[in-house]
Amino acid sequence: MADKTPEELNHSRLLDVHRWSDWPEVNAFVDMIYETHFAKRTNIRKKHVKVLLLDLYVAWHEDPDLCIAVHMRSERYKPKSRYNELHISRTMVEVVRELHTAGLIHLHRGFFDRSSGIGRTTRIWPASQLLRAFQDASIGVLDIGYQEGLETIILRDSDGNDIEYEDTKQTLRMRETLTAYNELLQATHIDCQHLDQPWVEKKQGRAPVSQHHKFVRRIFSRSSWEQNGRFYGGFWQSLPKADRGRIAINGKRTLELDFSGFHVALLYRMRGINYYSTIGGDPYDIEIPEVSDPEFRRQLIKRTMLICLNSEDEKSACRAICVDPSILASKPSGLELTNILLMGVINKLKAKHDAIAPQFCSDAGIELMHLDSKITEELIAQYTADGIPLLSVHDSYIIQEVYGDDLHERMQNAMRAVAPVPDDVDELFELPNHTRIIQHGYFDEELGVDDKKHAEMLHIKGQEYVSEAYLKRLGDFRRWMDSKTYQ
Repeated sequence: MADKTPEELNHSRLLDVHRWSDWPEVNAFVDMIYETHFAKRTNIRKKHVKVLLLDLYVAWHEDPDLCIAVHMRSERYKPKSRYNELHISRTMVEVVRELHTAGLIHLHRGFFDRSSGIGRTTRIWPASQLLRAFQDASIGVLDIGYQEGLETIILRDSDGNDIEYEDTKQTLRMRETLTAYNELLQATHIDCQHLDQPWVEKKQGRAPVSQHHKFVRRIFSRSSWEQNGRFYGGFWQSLPKADRGRIAINGKRTLELDFSGFHVALLYRMRGINYYSTIGGDPYDIEIPEVSDPEFRRQLIKRTMLICLNSEDEKSACRAICVDPSILASKPSGLELTNILLMGVINKLKAKHDAIAPQFCSDAGIELMHLDSKITEELIAQYTADGIPLLSVHDSYIIQEVYGDDLHERMQNAMRAVAPVPDDVDELFELPNHTRIIQHGYFDEELGVDDKKHAEMLHIKGQEYVSEAYLKRLGDFRRWMDSKTYQ
């Protein structure tokens, strides 16, 4: 297709400037393209061509409709940054132009309207000539990965820009943990058994389910090692719960455990109050007569609570709620999120949680994220040392079913270690119910689930379906791992 509609152009992801492979078949393919189109361009190093071709290949292999968004302004490339291990420079702009001139890629130019603030980064995708070269090449898509040494510890300023920093014992320790973790993930097959295609259809577009989207980084905010620090990057974080429940790790079924109402309970804990045993119940259970849809009502309440904890005042909280993507995606037609409605939700939440009401709209969320990231770090370090893959979705965790009881215990221990109760609390602070299995995603008569809603969820039609495409992906991965073992 020579051009695409705006919707098709929006189905895209940014160019991954860390894409790499040293396999002979890959190098032979890149050499062929380079010698044909770039040999006389002495200002263009082969690595730039290689990165772009490999990322186009991975994108095409995973989703033929996917575009690559690429920056065409030279100042967007910082070759001397710790976040650019391959030192990809503004030369990438010339490579894109040359491939377009040669008819190897299609290109839709980007734009930015200063008056409206609306814009779109330039999009590229393979043309028929390059597609034929892809099809003829002896490239195994699993042979394409990342350059060794890719930075895993990210520090960002208040505007969300990556900033440079000097390493400390802390950053070296965190990087060592993530390096070992990413090596384990690289050798682990993680997929959804029910998918015929390697993606999940969502209202906001397709979410990839791919062995090329397992690399995890830890991101700190506001130029501080005490702000945020959560783990990002795994494709499982972008999946709806129903699809996460069908994740298999190395062909084995999984379950997911989370901390129930974690940030709310954590705020109580920091005041020496055990929410689970002292108060209990759903922390988001309040009445909102204006919202009849029970699922959206709970989502609105939960998102309002979380947004309030990350806002500095109620006005900014209301503005953030109105543009929250998850709320907009599921908001019933005809429902207006007025300030009166939203302030009513906020005030009812304050009344329900009067002990922690002062923390509302106090920007406390960023520190709570840091605490849950420390719990995640502890769990990842422990399970990686044991050679057991653990997938995190911030304060919930996915693991093979056989390790469910062990994970439950380790989550409780990590909570006690990371978030101890105040010194003036003398009682033994037991938290018997602060973790829960939020979904299995599989029907199993022996689970003995008492909760009616949970039991109904386990009987969803088609939950047992295992696609032939999944089995092929699993088999291909196992053969690839075997080939690496005997090299």
